[in-house]
Amino acid sequence: MASVRALESSGKKVILIDLSRAELDEMVRVLREAKGMIRSEPPGSVLTLTDLTGAHPTPAITRQMKEFVRDNGPFVKAGAVVGLAALMRPIYDAVMLFSNRSISGFTTREEALQWLLSR
Repeated sequence: MASVRALESSGKKVILIDLSRAELDEMVRVLREAKGMIRSEPPGSVLTLTDLTGAHPTPAITRQMKEFVRDNGPFVKAGAVVGLAALMRPIYDAVMLFSNRSISGFTTREEALQWLLSR
């Protein structure tokens, strides 16, 4: 089930946005909740880790992700994503182009988390 939660490690907080195997309605709910968490922090301070494992691209999901990434940009210090299977790569590319942001891709959550904690 899709969810969002804060992880604490090495004195840093990372917001984990788990969209793995999520359908559109779950994604919308989780992205709305994540947006509130992100915007409750000071600008330029948030570390995010998004898991897209098993998510299926649709135009509606692409639209939701574009808006989410663009709107939260001022609050995010660094972002990482896992689960970029071939089907999700076009969405990732479109979101990066639209939002003018760079979110690093990783194979596992652990790799992504370690990278984020080094920021």
